[in-house]
Amino acid sequence: MFLNIAALSIRITSQEKPSREEKLSYRFENFVLKKRCAHPDIDLKLKVIPRFLRFDPKVLFATERETGLIKEGIAGMRRRRRIRLKRRQENLRRIRMAMNVQKEEYLGKGIDWRLAELGDKFLLEGGTAGNFQVLLDKDLKKGEVFIIDAKGKWKLTDIIYGFLQVLVIYYMAKYKLGIVTHSAGIRDKNSGYLFIGKSGAGKSTSARIWDMHAKVRVLNDDRVIIRKEGRRFFIYGTPWHGDYSDYLKISLEKATLNKMFFIYHREKNYAAR
Repeated sequence: MFLNIAALSIRITSQEKPSREEKLSYRFENFVLKKRCAHPDIDLKLKVIPRFLRFDPKVLFATERETGLIKEGIAGMRRRRRIRLKRRQENLRRIRMAMNVQKEEYLGKGIDWRLAELGDKFLLEGGTAGNFQVLLDKDLKKGEVFIIDAKGKWKLTDIIYGFLQVLVIYYMAKYKLGIVTHSAGIRDKNSGYLFIGKSGAGKSTSARIWDMHAKVRVLNDDRVIIRKEGRRFFIYGTPWHGDYSDYLKISLEKATLNKMFFIYHREKNYAAR
């Protein structure tokens, strides 16, 4: 499988077939290349294993769930999480709970994901939407991916929502190719606009409003990549959408970045011309 995210090519090779339930939904199909790429930027070999491999690495960076730094927006995230949990089947819920217990026994309670050094490799571990371990060369161009799944199957969501976002952030930073912003992005003719804000600030709401206008294309409602090409900056959509995803049915596009807006909530609503 070949993926294209913000003109970054990623090859995923696996001898194991994906889960039968996994079909390329409209959320991701724009990011899957129809043709082979002879020289991908990132080349990964994927394998499914039943439980975490036990390493003793030197931890460089780790994130914890619901620390004091992200209090704002947590209430909304919890509500959405409860809704999603209710929709899941009971057997899948039990499997994931068992996986989370296993993860916490190894990584530590509350650890979402972490980056570590293991000899001449980087080790990326964790995951909220599927558990993973990724052993990467120090240049981040090649690596082995281990998807931890009791059923022995992998899904495209295990890749995209498991580790790929973190890997793309690190790769672009290392080679100074671009940054991932927490924002909604739109293309109005040849102009691109970013609406940057914390969780709950109104990025997805803004995307819904813009999506009602036929001449405007929504690139993403939650994660947008900025890349510099020549003397101009361009914004690209990503597969990491927020609460609104209808716009992902359109073709993959980029736009010249013209303006950025930092959005937040006032204490009361008002309108001004």
